[in-house]
Amino acid sequence: MLMADHPVGLFKDFFRGREGLHAKRDDDGRYSPADGDPDIQSHLAGESAAGFYVMRPDNTVYCTCADIDNHEDSNPQWAQQTDSVCRSLENFGVPYVREISQSGTGSHVWLFFDTPVPAYLVRAFWKVVDRESRVGLHEIYPRQDRLTGQGLGNLVLYPLWNESRFVDDQFSEICPDDALDGKVVEDAIGSLREVIHSVTGDVPSEPKVRTSPDQLPERVEQIMLPGSLLESRWNGDFSGMVDRSRSALCFAIAQILVQARIPTPEIEQAITAWCLQHDYTERGTPEWVQRTVARSYDGVIQKEDLKSDSVETLLASARGALRDRISGHRTIYPTGIDSVDDSIEGCRPGELMIVAARPSIGKTAFGLQMADHVAKQVPVLLISEEMSRREIGNRAVLTIVGGEDETVDGEEADRLLAEHYAARHNIYTVENCTTIERCEEIIERYVKCYDVKFVALDYLQLLRRRKTTSRYEDVSDISRRLKQIVGRLDIALLALCQFNRAAVERENGVPQMSDIRDSGQIEQDADLVLSLQWLDRNKSDYRIWCHKRRNGPIRDQLVKTHFNPGRQLFHG
Repeated sequence: MLMADHPVGLFKDFFRGREGLHAKRDDDGRYSPADGDPDIQSHLAGESAAGFYVMRPDNTVYCTCADIDNHEDSNPQWAQQTDSVCRSLENFGVPYVREISQSGTGSHVWLFFDTPVPAYLVRAFWKVVDRESRVGLHEIYPRQDRLTGQGLGNLVLYPLWNESRFVDDQFSEICPDDALDGKVVEDAIGSLREVIHSVTGDVPSEPKVRTSPDQLPERVEQIMLPGSLLESRWNGDFSGMVDRSRSALCFAIAQILVQARIPTPEIEQAITAWCLQHDYTERGTPEWVQRTVARSYDGVIQKEDLKSDSVETLLASARGALRDRISGHRTIYPTGIDSVDDSIEGCRPGELMIVAARPSIGKTAFGLQMADHVAKQVPVLLISEEMSRREIGNRAVLTIVGGEDETVDGEEADRLLAEHYAARHNIYTVENCTTIERCEEIIERYVKCYDVKFVALDYLQLLRRRKTTSRYEDVSDISRRLKQIVGRLDIALLALCQFNRAAVERENGVPQMSDIRDSGQIEQDADLVLSLQWLDRNKSDYRIWCHKRRNGPIRDQLVKTHFNPGRQLFHG
């Protein structure tokens, strides 16, 4: 068992990484590699910060760290999340050290090993800890399973810089001289494998070594999903692109990878692989690849910052809105139900519309009818998390042709369908996105490539995050991201939602926005909120409640209409 000769022993015996090097900060705050051992006394005195490169050349580590931050109050639950991570480690019997960051509003949870451990195994272990603690760990060091061959790997600041401090198992302040005594994982490789196997039933295998320059990095392969924008661009799809050159295609691929937060060296490796696979070596030099990737970062940042960078006074904005009102050029997408449109007009670009109800009350019918009506104006995207494309098609047949009990031959039915959709823009259907990340990618692809202006999602609570935490946090984040994407792409989005049981158990039977299941964030993000109420399914009488309209008046909070379940149509 290791014992440290404090304080120098802390750095020598515990915070170990690439041998013979450390990182030194210059006057401009940048870190650069330096030979030999760091000036620990200067670091402890707060005079000159030092760090180390946690990954060794053989892709192993002596220590690892989970970084739980609260930058700019972005994560006020950081302390509770750290508690959850530490409890999971205690349940697994893995010793740890908890460090409060120098800001006092963040923490690092350290593990130390008696022998070097493969980085891929350490990262797999942290995934198990994240799964058990349900925190959503985003920063784990090491940051990759293998070194890319470019650079020295992940730089980590040594502890005890300025106000940084260790805490003991009860999370009270203690002297650094006692903080790390004996807190190592002995027989580390065996211990981590045992924990991973006990939770997942499997042990990860060592990632493949990529020796060929035309091979993709593993992370890029993982997001190269069938039908994704990345796959389409990779295979030469120029849809929606003005510049149809191969260099522009490389630039578009690099931007997608930047948005997916793939590390820069792996983006460069991917672009190099594309050039080799597509015989574009005359341009695909290392210098050209680096310039292309650097430009892609600038392009993404400029696009994301475009609205905030533009300058306009409130007077100019008001005059522009007034001109739109007088000229009648305001873009509004009506629901297709006259009584509802008389109350709220419809949904505008940049707005998130929520329609909520209990199961089997008509949410999907509402969404399909509105999508069909909006398609008279613009291309539409339907994202169905509940029904297959064939089931959606069957709903369309019911609405346009009629039910099976109605006498219509095949040729006549096909003619009716063709005439109906000839009078509309395309309505694209996508099923089973599953995650909000995939949903965002699909929306962006159809907006860019097919000029979609209106999206209908059935339904919001069926989406999840790739890095799931609690259900409340997942749904809250999904709602915020949907709100952000409608603003960024200037589209309208209708999201169907489920109500909880309170909607039917309330004495007066009137639904409320707070009945929306899983998270109150949905009603906060929404610009429009409607709820559906079908009191007697044997009758056609139907109620639609208008709860919220952020950008205009609600003329009638309760709208009475009629629903034909055989045709899946609302009237009136």
